Amino acid sequence: MRAMQRLELGKWVTKGCNDTSGFICSRAIDHFIEPSPTKTPTTFIKLGNDSYMVLQKNLTWKEARHECELEGAHLASIRDLHAQSYTELQTAKFGQPLWIGLNSQETDGYFLWIDNWQLNMENWGNDEPKRDHPCVYVDVDGKWKTAYCNQTSYSICKKSPDIAPTLPVQYSGVCPDLTESDPKMIWLPYRGHCYAFVTESVSWSRASLLCLSRGASLVSIEDTNEAKFIENYISFLGNDHGKFSIGLFKTHAEHWLWLDKTVVDYTNWEKSTDYEGYNHDCAFISTTTKQWGKQHCLYDYASFICKTAKVAKPTTSPVINPTDEAVTHRNLAGVAVVVVLAVLFVVAGLAYIYHRRSISQVAAPSYANPMYYSTESPFPEDKDTKTLVDHMEINE
Repeated sequence: MRAMQRLELGKWVTKGCNDTSGFICSRAIDHFIEPSPTKTPTTFIKLGNDSYMVLQKNLTWKEARHECELEGAHLASIRDLHAQSYTELQTAKFGQPLWIGLNSQETDGYFLWIDNWQLNMENWGNDEPKRDHPCVYVDVDGKWKTAYCNQTSYSICKKSPDIAPTLPVQYSGVCPDLTESDPKMIWLPYRGHCYAFVTESVSWSRASLLCLSRGASLVSIEDTNEAKFIENYISFLGNDHGKFSIGLFKTHAEHWLWLDKTVVDYTNWEKSTDYEGYNHDCAFISTTTKQWGKQHCLYDYASFICKTAKVAKPTTSPVINPTDEAVTHRNLAGVAVVVVLAVLFVVAGLAYIYHRRSISQVAAPSYANPMYYSTESPFPEDKDTKTLVDHMEINE
């Protein structure tokens, strides 16, 4: 009867103690002893100036970071297409996602490589990065995705001789002058950029064109410090303006991008940003919650924020470098030659005229010369006049 009993997978079944069956053993694990079969290989593969190694065991993000540091490395930063391609190849080879050194929990709320390099490229998956998922891995499809840091995964370490530059304390340059044309824009400096908070309510698309017409772009927000600067100023403006458009938009591939092509390394989305109805593919910042929401690019209206880079201070007197000075001397020398030649031509002309006049005075008698009437005049009219006078004297 028992032999005819149908067994279901995973269900407990009572049996006689003398019956035979397979069995499973268990024992307590000593966490200070790592089993040799699962020991991580420590072979780094050279790729350009950098070296990479995959940790082939499931670790949390912090555990993976620690393992890499024991090898004199960091969780990998991906700063060019070669590193991205190699990482994608490893995820495909092992069929496992890989932790990388991108984290927002360790770096003041925005995504920064753990070796202190700023993001200069990204390959986020759809609707990434998520604000409340601070650790990042490369999935088997090659996309960067965020997760809770206590999840476990394989990891990739990186050794590099390159050292991240230190950000400047002072940012030089000045902001554009006040724009009187409508809409009026007053530019406020912060670090290396200038910001104009425009309270006129227009569509996101119209706002982007207005910023572009002033040599700027709808604002990109790169880190928590910049976000705090913007939040403080819209708080100063008050709640009369419910929201301000920012330069974040979604592509047809469901990928969020900044209009000024800044890498997306910080987000502050509202808890629920999914809206019913038509598509909401452009972003705004709320003046009440200071978080980001989604709006229609054409049909929703809001105030907006423009952003442009500072420009160098204009100098009052131009500085002539040695090359320019040499060119100036050559130009002045050319002008001098032309002036001298012109003077010589004028002097030669005057000499020629004087010479001609001298010849005329010698060859032709003046009207005061008494010999002029006693000799035959070379001019026909003078000859005819003299003959007429002679005839008049004879007739008398």
